[in-house]
Amino acid sequence: MKPIRIIADAHIPFLTGKLEPFAEISYLPGIDITPEKITNADALLIRTRTKINEALLKNTSVSMVASATIGLDHVDLNFCQHAGITVHNVPGCNAGSVAQYVIAGILHYAVQQRISLKDYTLGIIGVGNVGKKVADFAKAIGLNLLLNDPPRAAIEGSANFVDLDYLLQHSDIISLHVPLNVSGKFATYNLVNESFAGLMKRNALFINTSRGEVVKEEVLFDLLKSVKISGAILDVWKNEPNLNTELANLALIATPHIAGYSINGKAAATQGIIEHTANFFGFNKQFIEPIKLPSPPHEFITISEEERTFEQAIYAYVSHSYNITADSLALKNDFSNFEKLRNNYPVRHEFYNFSIENEIRNAEIRNSLLQLGFQFK
Repeated sequence: MKPIRIIADAHIPFLTGKLEPFAEISYLPGIDITPEKITNADALLIRTRTKINEALLKNTSVSMVASATIGLDHVDLNFCQHAGITVHNVPGCNAGSVAQYVIAGILHYAVQQRISLKDYTLGIIGVGNVGKKVADFAKAIGLNLLLNDPPRAAIEGSANFVDLDYLLQHSDIISLHVPLNVSGKFATYNLVNESFAGLMKRNALFINTSRGEVVKEEVLFDLLKSVKISGAILDVWKNEPNLNTELANLALIATPHIAGYSINGKAAATQGIIEHTANFFGFNKQFIEPIKLPSPPHEFITISEEERTFEQAIYAYVSHSYNITADSLALKNDFSNFEKLRNNYPVRHEFYNFSIENEIRNAEIRNSLLQLGFQFK
C-alpha cells in the first residue's frame, strides 16, 4: 500500500512530528508550494500564502486541502468542488487572539487620547466568531456597541443589527471582521470606499484585522492625511507582504498580519488541521501527540494600584500580557521585514493565561479584567 504523501507549509507551528507516524510529510515555505513540487501529493496543509486554484492543482493527485486559517479567500472553492478536492479550514480558531489585539489597540488609543470609553461607541462590521468575541471584550471595557452583519441579519432578522450607514454615522470606533467576498450579494471587496469614508464620524478610529482587500487604501490614506479621522489600527494590507508604506507610516498601529497569532490561536489552528487530516485519511487519532504549549513568561502579574483612570488601569494589565506597540514599532522600523516578523513571531499568550496576584479594590476594574479572561490568584 503506497504511503500517504502530505506537503505542509513549513511555518505552520507545532505540526512537525504529529502526522509523521501515518504519512510521508515534506515541509516547504508557503510560497514555494508549486505544481512541480506537489504532483504526487495526496494532501496540502497550508496558510494564506499558498493560493489554491486550478493552476496549482490541476495535474496533481491532491484530494484534500486543510488551511490553518479562519478564512478561505485564498482557495478557489468552485474549482476544488468540481475537481472533487475536499477543503477544510478552522473557523474561530484565533477569535480570542484577534479580540486581544483589537482591545489592546483601543486601550492604547484611549490612554493616548485621554478619553473615557464609556462615552464611545464601537461599530463592529462582521459579527461572526471573531466579531462576537470582540463584542464581548468591548463590553468588558465599557464601550457601547453597534453591530452590522447583513448575512446574519438576512437569516436571523434585523433586531440585533443596524445598517451600515447608521453604524458609520454613529460609531466613534469602527472595527472590520468580514470575510473577503469579491462578488455577490454580500461582497466586501473595497467595502471601505469613498461612500464609506463620507459617512464616517470625524475623528473616528478605524481598525482592520480582516483582509487588506476590503479597504480601498487610497481612500483611507486620504482620510488619515487630511486628519478627517483620528487614527487607524491596521494589521492587514493589499499586496502583502509588499504593503503600502505611506499608509502604514500614517497608521497609529501598523502590524504584519499577526492579530490572530497568539500561541493559543496558532495551536488551535494547527490542532484543527491535524483533526481534519486524521479524519479524512482515517488515521488513529489516539496515537497523535497532543500539542503542548509553553507557560507565559510572566504567569503572575502584580501592578501597584496607584491613581489611574479606568482605561489606564485596564491597559496596564492588558499591555503586560500583550504589547501591541512593540509589534507596530518592529514593522515601522523596517517594512521589508514583513514576512520575517510574521514567520518568526514571538510567543504571545491570551488574557486567560495570566493570573493577577495583587488585590484590586476597585470592583469595576476587577470585573472588567475578569470579563476579559484574566485569572485571579
